[in-house]
Amino acid sequence: MIHRAILSVALAVLWAGAAIGECVPPVKIVEPGAGEPTLCQARADTLCSWRDKLGLRDWVLELHCVPPPGFEEIADGLAAISAEERYAEIWLHPDADDPELIVVHELLHIWFTQICEDGGSVLEEQGLRIIARLLKG
Repeated sequence: MIHRAILSVALAVLWAGAAIGECVPPVKIVEPGAGEPTLCQARADTLCSWRDKLGLRDWVLELHCVPPPGFEEIADGLAAISAEERYAEIWLHPDADDPELIVVHELLHIWFTQICEDGGSVLEEQGLRIIARLLKG
């Protein structure tokens, strides 16, 4: 009974913190990039906000504010996902035109790994782009 009460209080504190703008659990910034550190923190905040909106709060996310390795010239974002561990690393190109759109797109990759057995098709990629634009507005 006491454990249940402690758990209830802990959850209430976590949800209250999230309600006033805290990112719980926080997004870990692994590589802040060469630019302004506040820019990477702003992207982490955006990532946290969209993570919560898409119901991915139980995922551990690490953010790299550097170009995606191996895709520097052709991609603004990349997600490396471990669905079993509910863990993902996300790379956001520092020069992306619309970083929020890239955040939503990469989080949708995570969301879809929960419902699709095989990913990475061209059709899936196009669908994610459309859904990300619609969600962002």
